[in-house]
Amino acid sequence: MSDDNPSDDNPSDDNPSDANPSDANPAATPPRRYAVLKLALVAVASATFALTIATRPLTAPLPNTLKMTDMTWVEVRSAIAQGYTRVIVPSGGIEQNGPHMILGKHDHIVSFAAERIASELGRTLVAPVVSYVPQGSYAPSEGNLRFPGTIGVPDDVYAGVLEGIAKSLKLAGFKTICDRRSWRQRKATGGAGAEAEPRMGG
Repeated sequence: MSDDNPSDDNPSDDNPSDANPSDANPAATPPRRYAVLKLALVAVASATFALTIATRPLTAPLPNTLKMTDMTWVEVRSAIAQGYTRVIVPSGGIEQNGPHMILGKHDHIVSFAAERIASELGRTLVAPVVSYVPQGSYAPSEGNLRFPGTIGVPDDVYAGVLEGIAKSLKLAGFKTICDRRSWRQRKATGGAGAEAEPRMGG
């Protein structure tokens, strides 16, 4: 009787579950050659992009800001190329300003003032605020250093920071570097960092 039932000869023919899943649904397992092709295309695209950067300088339009901290290096370079060769370096301070005022008051003030000055001058950018400035003697502590939260640096360290900033900005292509300090800072440092302070028009 079993000879008359063809299904007994090859049961797997009538049972699709026994078949290879990849044969039933070719899209279930992507062929390896497609993955290799994708990797090859990515490599070619990356090489083309790198070659484009190497052979053609990057450019960028002027952003709606004068603050270098809000710009990319490409935007800074483009601004310098378009005549923005003057830069203001504002110095603020992290110090006590009374129990009612935040420690970073001077940073906010000099940042705002520097941006207004740069806008009025035209073709002028604003470097990041130098927050760490001399605050007096450490031992014994004097001035603002008697209050928790005040951060001060020695005069020679501050002068060295200003000098390094000026040299970096000069290398970038700036021709006039303006050091913007409060009268209190100039008095406290006795003109420290003046050697790193090119004057307007310098």
